[in-house]
Amino acid sequence: MRSKRRKRMTTNHALLDYSIQKPEPIYDPAYQKELLVIRESPDTLNELMKANRSLLDYITAYGVNRQVGNAAANNQIITRMMQALDTANINTSEFTSFWECCDVSYSVYRKLGTAEKRQFLERITQEYLARRHALYQAHGYTFTTLQVKADSFAHKRTGDQGSAKAVGILERNGFVPFSSVPTRGSSTPLSYLLPDKGDEKAFRTILRDRAISFPWSRREKGKLPDYALLIRSTTVIVEHKHMKELGGGQDKQILEISHFLQQSDESTIYVSFLDGILFNQLFSAVATGKVALQQKEIKEALTQYPRSYFVNTAGFERLVRELADIK
Repeated sequence: MRSKRRKRMTTNHALLDYSIQKPEPIYDPAYQKELLVIRESPDTLNELMKANRSLLDYITAYGVNRQVGNAAANNQIITRMMQALDTANINTSEFTSFWECCDVSYSVYRKLGTAEKRQFLERITQEYLARRHALYQAHGYTFTTLQVKADSFAHKRTGDQGSAKAVGILERNGFVPFSSVPTRGSSTPLSYLLPDKGDEKAFRTILRDRAISFPWSRREKGKLPDYALLIRSTTVIVEHKHMKELGGGQDKQILEISHFLQQSDESTIYVSFLDGILFNQLFSAVATGKVALQQKEIKEALTQYPRSYFVNTAGFERLVRELADIK
């Protein structure tokens, strides 16, 4: 009986070309960072909505008391304002947003002592009354402002969207967490590890047992890769970055994943996975200057290290499918 021929994997240059032909989308649902801070119905208030409404009422009362010289009442109001300002997500309010115009952030306020907070609130409430409160009242305060401000913070919210995206691709193609394999020494055909998210010990054991030198880690002062895939005797080590714009720290990260390609170990595949629309800019056909040089260096590294791959989302998905097929 004729033995089944093992499928050959797409070459690294061909897979890069495939990635270029299937560019990254401007909007990727995998990186959605929505945080709903208000209720859908304005008649059903949550704690934030209640606290913000109270703040606005306190500010109005503070202005009235100040006009009639009732300092004792305003001392009590400042105490209540401090309590309201402890509410989760209150940094989305109109009042705290105004602080930024005065070079004070909510995070700075949170670090002040009680006496300093009181002193600050006395002054900033007066400024808010003079410069914003009547203006906003004339246009109509609305809870939607809280949500708009929360949405503007989305880029600051960190999470594991990138990891969840990659793990989703792996699991859809039959990979399972290495930790779920019944026996550590099992030859289960398809499994993955997250070395920088709890699987470091298992990853280092695999490096030792499979005699993988992984020189990039030493160059990067012990940095761990994002994923390691095990396909029987083959090990795939992946560094994953999500980037949208060129310049600044992104240049350093591109250099980092470019160096990741420059490794060679027997039965080991190295993968630089770059998702985000920066990939499209990096491999633009009309790239010039620094971008053209980065593009050239990556392609030269792929020529020198044929078992290394540079891919975007489409390329990573295809690579994972091919790895699953050669099991």
